[in-house]
Amino acid sequence: MKNDNYIYAAAVCIFTVIGFYAYQFHNYELSKDVNHWNQFGGYVGGVLGPVLSFISLVMLIKSLNLQNESNATLREESRLNIKNEKLRSFETHFFNLLSAQRESFEYFKLTVDGKTLTGVEAVRELEEKIEELRASEASSSDIKKMIVDADSDEKLYNTQRVFFVITKTITQKLSDENGFNSEERKSQIETMVNFTEFSQLRLVLISMQFLSYKSSKLMRENNEFLSVIEELKLPLDSY
Repeated sequence: MKNDNYIYAAAVCIFTVIGFYAYQFHNYELSKDVNHWNQFGGYVGGVLGPVLSFISLVMLIKSLNLQNESNATLREESRLNIKNEKLRSFETHFFNLLSAQRESFEYFKLTVDGKTLTGVEAVRELEEKIEELRASEASSSDIKKMIVDADSDEKLYNTQRVFFVITKTITQKLSDENGFNSEERKSQIETMVNFTEFSQLRLVLISMQFLSYKSSKLMRENNEFLSVIEELKLPLDSY
Protein backbone atom coordinates (compact mmCIF):
# COMPACT_ATOMS: atom_id res chain seq x y z
CA MET A 1 0.00 0.00 0.00
CA LYS A 2 1.29 3.45 -0.93
CA ASN A 3 1.78 6.13 1.70
CA ASP A 4 -1.05 8.19 0.14
CA ASN A 5 -3.46 5.35 0.86
CA TYR A 6 -2.49 5.37 4.54
CA ILE A 7 -3.17 9.11 4.66
CA TYR A 8 -6.56 8.60 3.02
CA ALA A 9 -7.36 5.82 5.50
CA ALA A 10 -6.45 8.05 8.45
CA ALA A 11 -8.60 10.89 7.05
CA VAL A 12 -11.56 8.53 6.59
CA CYS A 13 -11.20 7.32 10.19
CA ILE A 14 -11.13 10.91 11.50
CA PHE A 15 -14.17 11.98 9.51
CA THR A 16 -16.02 8.78 10.42
CA VAL A 17 -15.44 9.20 14.17
CA ILE A 18 -16.41 12.88 14.13
CA GLY A 19 -19.35 12.07 11.84
CA PHE A 20 -20.74 9.50 14.26
CA TYR A 21 -20.40 11.99 17.09
CA ALA A 22 -22.11 14.72 15.07
CA TYR A 23 -24.89 12.33 14.01
CA GLN A 24 -25.49 11.29 17.60
CA PHE A 25 -25.61 14.82 19.05
CA HIS A 26 -26.59 17.00 16.07
CA ASN A 27 -29.88 18.00 17.76
CA TYR A 28 -27.99 19.70 20.59
CA GLU A 29 -26.73 23.24 20.47
CA LEU A 30 -23.00 23.90 20.25
CA SER A 31 -21.90 23.80 23.86
CA LYS A 32 -19.74 26.44 25.53
CA ASP A 33 -19.07 24.19 28.50
CA VAL A 34 -15.39 23.24 28.75
CA ASN A 35 -16.26 19.87 30.25
CA HIS A 36 -18.32 18.96 27.18
CA TRP A 37 -15.38 19.76 24.94
CA ASN A 38 -13.11 17.72 27.19
CA GLN A 39 -15.48 14.80 26.81
CA PHE A 40 -15.49 15.27 23.04
CA GLY A 41 -11.69 15.34 23.02
CA GLY A 42 -11.57 12.23 25.16
CA TYR A 43 -13.96 10.46 22.78
CA VAL A 44 -12.00 11.43 19.67
CA GLY A 45 -8.64 10.65 21.26
CA GLY A 46 -9.84 7.38 22.74
CA VAL A 47 -11.26 6.12 19.47
CA LEU A 48 -8.78 7.56 16.97
CA GLY A 49 -5.63 7.14 19.10
CA PRO A 50 -5.29 3.34 18.69
CA VAL A 51 -6.33 3.50 15.03
CA LEU A 52 -3.84 6.24 14.13
CA SER A 53 -1.14 4.54 16.20
CA PHE A 54 -1.73 1.31 14.27
CA ILE A 55 -1.55 3.15 10.94
CA SER A 56 1.66 4.89 12.09
CA LEU A 57 3.13 1.51 13.07
CA VAL A 58 2.26 0.02 9.68
CA MET A 59 3.83 3.01 7.91
CA LEU A 60 6.95 2.69 10.07
CA ILE A 61 7.29 -1.01 9.24
CA LYS A 62 6.74 -0.22 5.56
CA SER A 63 9.39 2.49 5.74
CA LEU A 64 11.86 0.10 7.40
CA ASN A 65 11.21 -2.53 4.73
CA LEU A 66 11.86 0.02 2.00
CA GLN A 67 15.03 1.11 3.79
CA ASN A 68 16.20 -2.51 4.05
CA GLU A 69 15.51 -3.06 0.35
CA SER A 70 17.43 0.10 -0.47
CA ASN A 71 20.34 -1.00 1.73
CA ALA A 72 20.34 -4.45 0.10
CA THR A 73 20.46 -2.82 -3.33
CA LEU A 74 23.34 -0.58 -2.26
CA ARG A 75 25.23 -3.57 -0.83
CA GLU A 76 24.73 -5.51 -4.06
CA GLU A 77 25.90 -2.54 -6.14
CA SER A 78 28.92 -2.16 -3.87
CA ARG A 79 29.72 -5.87 -4.23
CA LEU A 80 29.44 -5.67 -8.01
CA ASN A 81 31.61 -2.54 -8.12
CA ILE A 82 34.29 -4.28 -6.05
CA LYS A 83 34.07 -7.36 -8.29
CA ASN A 84 34.30 -5.26 -11.46
CA GLU A 85 37.31 -3.41 -10.08
CA LYS A 86 39.00 -6.74 -9.29
CA LEU A 87 38.18 -7.96 -12.80
CA ARG A 88 39.64 -4.83 -14.42
CA SER A 89 42.79 -5.19 -12.33
CA PHE A 90 43.03 -8.86 -13.30
CA GLU A 91 42.51 -8.19 -17.01
CA THR A 92 45.30 -5.62 -17.07
CA HIS A 93 47.69 -8.09 -15.45
CA PHE A 94 46.32 -10.96 -17.56
CA PHE A 95 46.93 -9.33 -20.95
CA ASN A 96 50.36 -8.13 -19.84
CA LEU A 97 51.24 -11.76 -19.09
CA LEU A 98 49.90 -12.88 -22.47
CA SER A 99 52.07 -10.25 -24.14
CA ALA A 100 55.10 -11.41 -22.14
CA GLN A 101 54.37 -15.01 -23.15
CA ARG A 102 54.22 -14.04 -26.83
CA GLU A 103 57.52 -12.17 -26.58
CA SER A 104 59.15 -15.05 -24.68
CA PHE A 105 58.25 -17.53 -27.42
CA GLU A 106 60.11 -15.43 -29.98
CA TYR A 107 63.35 -16.55 -28.28
CA PHE A 108 62.37 -20.22 -28.10
CA LYS A 109 64.88 -22.64 -29.58
CA LEU A 110 65.81 -26.33 -29.50
CA THR A 111 68.80 -28.30 -30.69
CA VAL A 112 67.63 -31.49 -32.42
CA ASP A 113 70.15 -33.85 -34.05
CA GLY A 114 72.76 -31.12 -33.88
CA LYS A 115 70.52 -28.55 -35.58
CA THR A 116 69.45 -25.43 -33.66
CA LEU A 117 65.92 -24.46 -34.60
CA THR A 118 63.73 -21.62 -33.39
CA GLY A 119 60.03 -20.84 -32.95
CA VAL A 120 57.45 -22.83 -34.90
CA GLU A 121 60.13 -24.71 -36.83
CA ALA A 122 61.62 -26.02 -33.58
CA VAL A 123 58.23 -27.24 -32.36
CA ARG A 124 57.49 -29.05 -35.64
CA GLU A 125 60.90 -30.71 -35.61
CA LEU A 126 60.35 -31.83 -32.02
CA GLU A 127 56.95 -33.31 -32.90
CA GLU A 128 58.42 -35.19 -35.86
CA LYS A 129 61.21 -36.53 -33.67
CA ILE A 130 58.70 -37.75 -31.06
CA GLU A 131 56.64 -39.48 -33.78
CA GLU A 132 59.80 -41.15 -35.14
CA LEU A 133 60.70 -42.44 -31.69
CA ARG A 134 57.15 -43.72 -31.09
CA ALA A 135 57.23 -45.42 -34.49
CA SER A 136 60.39 -47.23 -33.39
CA GLU A 137 58.60 -48.24 -30.16
CA ALA A 138 60.66 -45.95 -27.94
CA SER A 139 59.48 -45.58 -24.35
CA SER A 140 58.24 -42.36 -22.76
CA SER A 141 61.52 -42.25 -20.81
CA ASP A 142 63.49 -42.32 -24.07
CA ILE A 143 61.36 -39.49 -25.47
CA LYS A 144 61.78 -37.50 -22.26
CA LYS A 145 65.58 -37.87 -22.49
CA MET A 146 65.53 -36.69 -26.11
CA ILE A 147 63.47 -33.61 -25.17
CA VAL A 148 65.72 -32.74 -22.22
CA ASP A 149 68.83 -33.09 -24.40
CA ALA A 150 67.28 -30.88 -27.08
CA ASP A 151 66.37 -28.24 -24.50
CA SER A 152 69.88 -27.55 -23.21
CA ASP A 153 69.05 -23.85 -22.76
CA GLU A 154 65.85 -24.66 -20.79
CA LYS A 155 63.71 -22.67 -23.20
CA LEU A 156 60.98 -25.28 -23.02
CA TYR A 157 60.93 -25.04 -19.24
CA ASN A 158 60.58 -21.25 -19.46
CA THR A 159 57.74 -21.57 -21.97
CA GLN A 160 55.92 -24.03 -19.73
CA ARG A 161 56.49 -21.88 -16.64
CA VAL A 162 55.08 -18.69 -18.22
CA PHE A 163 51.98 -20.58 -19.37
CA PHE A 164 51.53 -22.03 -15.89
CA VAL A 165 51.92 -18.62 -14.24
CA ILE A 166 49.04 -17.28 -16.34
CA THR A 167 46.89 -20.28 -15.40
CA LYS A 168 47.74 -19.83 -11.74
CA THR A 169 46.94 -16.10 -11.93
CA ILE A 170 43.46 -16.90 -13.26
CA THR A 171 42.85 -19.40 -10.47
CA GLN A 172 44.04 -17.09 -7.70
CA LYS A 173 42.71 -13.72 -8.87
CA LEU A 174 39.31 -15.09 -9.89
CA SER A 175 38.84 -17.36 -6.88
CA ASP A 176 35.51 -18.05 -5.18
CA GLU A 177 36.74 -15.97 -2.24
CA ASN A 178 37.04 -12.97 -4.55
CA GLY A 179 33.44 -13.34 -5.74
CA PHE A 180 34.01 -15.29 -8.96
CA ASN A 181 32.93 -18.76 -10.01
CA SER A 182 34.18 -21.71 -12.02
CA GLU A 183 32.51 -20.64 -15.27
CA GLU A 184 34.17 -17.22 -15.12
CA ARG A 185 37.58 -18.83 -14.55
CA LYS A 186 37.03 -21.29 -17.41
CA SER A 187 36.08 -18.40 -19.68
CA GLN A 188 39.40 -16.67 -18.95
CA ILE A 189 41.32 -19.94 -19.35
CA GLU A 190 39.70 -20.37 -22.76
CA THR A 191 40.74 -16.81 -23.63
CA MET A 192 44.30 -17.63 -22.57
CA VAL A 193 44.35 -20.77 -24.73
CA ASN A 194 42.94 -18.91 -27.74
CA PHE A 195 45.49 -16.09 -27.37
CA THR A 196 48.40 -18.54 -27.16
CA GLU A 197 50.29 -19.41 -30.35
CA PHE A 198 49.10 -22.86 -31.46
CA SER A 199 52.65 -24.19 -31.79
CA GLN A 200 53.41 -22.89 -28.30
CA LEU A 201 50.27 -24.56 -26.98
CA ARG A 202 51.32 -27.88 -28.53
CA LEU A 203 54.67 -27.46 -26.82
CA VAL A 204 52.95 -27.00 -23.45
CA LEU A 205 50.92 -30.18 -24.01
CA ILE A 206 54.09 -32.10 -24.89
CA SER A 207 55.69 -30.87 -21.66
CA MET A 208 52.64 -31.97 -19.68
CA GLN A 209 52.86 -35.45 -21.19
CA PHE A 210 56.57 -36.19 -20.96
CA LEU A 211 58.27 -33.85 -18.50
CA SER A 212 58.04 -33.92 -14.72
CA TYR A 213 58.08 -30.17 -14.16
CA LYS A 214 56.13 -29.11 -11.10
CA SER A 215 54.14 -26.75 -13.31
CA SER A 216 53.15 -29.68 -15.54
CA LYS A 217 51.91 -31.68 -12.56
CA LEU A 218 49.95 -28.74 -11.15
CA MET A 219 48.24 -28.09 -14.48
CA ARG A 220 47.25 -31.74 -14.65
CA GLU A 221 45.58 -31.24 -11.26
CA ASN A 222 43.67 -28.16 -12.45
CA ASN A 223 40.26 -29.59 -13.36
CA GLU A 224 39.02 -26.32 -14.85
CA PHE A 225 42.01 -26.13 -17.19
CA LEU A 226 41.61 -29.78 -18.19
CA SER A 227 37.90 -29.19 -18.80
CA VAL A 228 38.65 -26.32 -21.19
CA ILE A 229 41.28 -28.41 -23.00
CA GLU A 230 38.71 -31.16 -23.43
CA GLU A 231 35.97 -28.76 -24.60
CA LEU A 232 38.34 -27.28 -27.20
CA LYS A 233 39.23 -30.83 -28.30
CA LEU A 234 42.95 -30.27 -27.83
CA PRO A 235 45.05 -33.45 -27.80
CA LEU A 236 46.35 -34.21 -24.31
CA ASP A 237 48.70 -37.25 -24.14
CA SER A 238 48.46 -37.60 -27.92
CA TYR A 239 51.88 -39.24 -28.39
